[in-house]
Amino acid sequence: IPEAYLMLLEHPDLPLNDKPALQKSLALALKGVRSFARVFSLSLSHVYRIEGWNAQLNGQSAQAQKFWAKAMGEADKAGKTYEKGLVYFDLGRFAPQSDPQRKTHLEQAYALFEKIGAQYYMQRTRTELDRI
Repeated sequence: IPEAYLMLLEHPDLPLNDKPALQKSLALALKGVRSFARVFSLSLSHVYRIEGWNAQLNGQSAQAQKFWAKAMGEADKAGKTYEKGLVYFDLGRFAPQSDPQRKTHLEQAYALFEKIGAQYYMQRTRTELDRI
């Protein structure tokens, strides 16, 4: 559920008066996934990734990078290819256009999504790569 709120919050046509209610709902959803992760540690990569996404949308790029680094570590430790691809995807799509790592991260994401047949994210990653 936090992903749905984050997607809505980053939508360019979101009416400004809808933002506070979505942020409140997001905070509750994040609280829930944090609680879940305390019991089921295999979900830590997911929680850190969405925490990074949230930090990035709130203009906290340095904090986002820290969360994504944690997410990548947890995904590697648990062998979670899909989650690792999502971290690379977020690292790439939120990187400045001038950052040479942008393309590298997106290419890494695409390769992982292709490996597991994640067509939706292959397409989204391809769209981001085409913008470079």
